[in-house]
Amino acid sequence: MRKITQFLLNPRSKLPIAPPEEEYRASTRGQLQIKNVLTNFPLMFGGFIILVLFIIVLFGPLFAPTNPYITGQVFRPYYDVEKEEWVSHPLSPSREHILGTDQWGNDILSSLLYGARNTLVACAFITMVRLILGVVLGAIAGWNEGLLSDKTIMGIISAISAVPLLISSMILVYALDIRRGLPVFIAALSVLGWTEIAQFIRSEFLVLRKMPFIEGAHAVGTKDFAIAVRHVLPNILPQILILSFFEMGAVLMLLGELSFLGVFIGGGSHIALGDEIMGTTVTLAEVPEWGTMLAEGYRWLRAKPFIVAAPAVAFFISVIGLNSFGEGLRRLTETYHVNTNFLLRKRMILVIALLSFATVFIINNTGPTPWFDKVSSAFSGQSAFNHIEILAEMEGRGVGQPGQEQAADYIADKFQTYGLLPGWKHSSYIYNLPSQIVQLRSQPVLEIVDKNINVTKAFRHQFDFGFMIEGHGGSGDVTHPITFVGFNTAASSLTWESYQGLDLHDQILLLVEGNAPVDFPTEALIRGARGVLWITDENPRSIQSQIQLADQDKYYLSNPTIPILKISPSTGQAILNQAGMNLGDLFTESETWRQTGNGWYTLPINVSIHMSVSLSDPYIAEIPCAIGYLQGSDIEIANELVVVAVNYDGLG
Repeated sequence: MRKITQFLLNPRSKLPIAPPEEEYRASTRGQLQIKNVLTNFPLMFGGFIILVLFIIVLFGPLFAPTNPYITGQVFRPYYDVEKEEWVSHPLSPSREHILGTDQWGNDILSSLLYGARNTLVACAFITMVRLILGVVLGAIAGWNEGLLSDKTIMGIISAISAVPLLISSMILVYALDIRRGLPVFIAALSVLGWTEIAQFIRSEFLVLRKMPFIEGAHAVGTKDFAIAVRHVLPNILPQILILSFFEMGAVLMLLGELSFLGVFIGGGSHIALGDEIMGTTVTLAEVPEWGTMLAEGYRWLRAKPFIVAAPAVAFFISVIGLNSFGEGLRRLTETYHVNTNFLLRKRMILVIALLSFATVFIINNTGPTPWFDKVSSAFSGQSAFNHIEILAEMEGRGVGQPGQEQAADYIADKFQTYGLLPGWKHSSYIYNLPSQIVQLRSQPVLEIVDKNINVTKAFRHQFDFGFMIEGHGGSGDVTHPITFVGFNTAASSLTWESYQGLDLHDQILLLVEGNAPVDFPTEALIRGARGVLWITDENPRSIQSQIQLADQDKYYLSNPTIPILKISPSTGQAILNQAGMNLGDLFTESETWRQTGNGWYTLPINVSIHMSVSLSDPYIAEIPCAIGYLQGSDIEIANELVVVAVNYDGLG
């Protein structure tokens, strides 16, 4: 009872203390044998846990059901009639989710396995930095007792110890910007946690520097640094080794305590839900880590205890394992002679370097970005080209032709292969959309011709130009010279009376989108124009041909029809080159203006154009649309529907 009471009053009494002088003699200890190790229960128990943790750190993600970095919710909430309850996240443990899911739909087992790497590697690196700082500064203070260096180091220790470690850690983490992630926690917890180690090492040096073998080393002329490294340090290596495992347990405890206060790696994203007055703010973590799981799960302690149980048990087992292993080492070194000089060999520098490299690797691979990079790098250009080749072999893939259904079936089959769910009535990927369309009877033509109607330059449909069916746009076959109509006033101020005197008989109009009124082709038709060329921008979508009568508020194919084409700026410039002009000349006032009016003018261009469009009558066609969807969740768009549409055969 006395020992139990003493431990409760002073839990750190189990830490290794400076032994009396006679305990430093190796002759008082027995020779270590294998059976001594195997019968040391704390050592074996703690060693087994540490081995399991080491395997999880290395290979844990391989056994995770999902990748928490790039996998969202894959469960659709539903109402259970038998239980008479709404089933949604968080889900209780089941065959599909062994440990259940959290409130965001993340698989807890996956988060636990991925989070072990972040938590335990950070813990090991923080412990290593603490030990290095504590041993170096403690040794300097102990070897130079009473000198300036000793007083300075002890003053720093007093200043750091004046504030509770939990509070000072929070302050420093936020001061260094918690959003920077793992490096901030490593820096903050390393800088503040070395003081107790330094005090212990200082006390050891104060005792050892007065030993006879130290005086003997001084007598033969050995320098102080060599004495400290060769004679003092080897005698406290067992204590340092034991202390390292106790310190790792303390770091894990500190990470858990910070998590319950909402301080975890990365800090998470703060998202406002609802309006400014009645809304709430939730924190969504981006990095799977045990502390993060505690911070997000403890609020569900009563309703869904399994959420917080998994990370809490992981912390508990890890701390128990580390402390047990440290206790086992303490018993071993006190009873038997254990040679720890191997820790002073040069190869230990390699071990520290490997641990540092592993930590840097974890830091650089923390967060979703590296996993998104892997997903994007898995894209196969050759596979995409194979799909293109297969679709290209489907002849007659236009609307209303057999090839369009064949293409839709091919895409629906790929949707199923890639795991997309059917987007039409939960049973089919294909939705037949009724739509009124027209079809081309022949390939549209846009050519520059000479006086003898010989073609001097031909342009490509859908690359250089496309036809329109809005308004009076439609079929027609004309060959006439070009006249540019420009506007030097606001289009909204022009009425039909403004165009008095405008004569466009037997002319093909050249207009610039953004300069001419959008309804001017109708006015041009009234005044005798036989065709219209609209110069648009360089966006290929701007010159896609229209075959669908899609907008009920617009007029299409109004009689009489004339060919109305949209052309790219490069096509417009190619036409103007035939007359030795450029696009800028169209808006320069000159004596070549033939007609002028209230806000408009015409400029004849000495170029003749042949343009032809031949369209069928409008009819109703069923367009097979391949629809699939991926389930997911995003708290910012929880009440919205996000649609991503891709045309494999655009209608324009």
